[in-house]
Amino acid sequence: MIVTISGAGGAGKTTIAGWLLKLLPNSGMVPSYTTRASRSSDIPGEYIYISKLKFKIFYIFGFFLWTVSPYGYSHGTAKKSVNKILKQDSSVGIMLLFGNTVGTLREYAKSRDREDRVVSFYVVSPPREILKERLVNRGENQESIERRLSDSHRQDSEAMSSDVPYIFIRNDETIDIVVDQIIKHISDHQNDYLNKKLFGRSLGDKL
Repeated sequence: MIVTISGAGGAGKTTIAGWLLKLLPNSGMVPSYTTRASRSSDIPGEYIYISKLKFKIFYIFGFFLWTVSPYGYSHGTAKKSVNKILKQDSSVGIMLLFGNTVGTLREYAKSRDREDRVVSFYVVSPPREILKERLVNRGENQESIERRLSDSHRQDSEAMSSDVPYIFIRNDETIDIVVDQIIKHISDHQNDYLNKKLFGRSLGDKL
């Protein structure tokens, strides 16, 4: 199954993903190809760093399922990476996605009759002061901080009004409480899928 985590910069997506990788069996990142330089905060396996020229060649040959270019850098997710994890019932692929790509992923999974193998979380931005502190701590420059602070409210609003069936998470508790909530949702989703596969119905369906 694929677990997507979205949210504005500094909302806590990377921290949450790191904990999920530690606690969920058979879990790993579904890598994104990017033209930006690596950061110390990047999760191992989260990105494959390539040149702008190589990215352009991959794009021309239809290698990517989607591409985005926020803040001057290009990111792309390979079709083969998504296909691989969609076919696996016992593995969990974690993806940190920009909001507009979550719908693309879900539509792609639906076209392959695997829509029920995707569960999507959105991490709501913390108060402005906390968000600014997180951005400073991860090394963003002042211009980037102001831009991301401005973007955070817009991204949260767009997510809440979108058609994507997000599970909204508020990252204002201790990290263990937040991660426990997410793992419970993932476990419920996986159990529901397995019951439908084995018995033709979920546990919540009436007899």
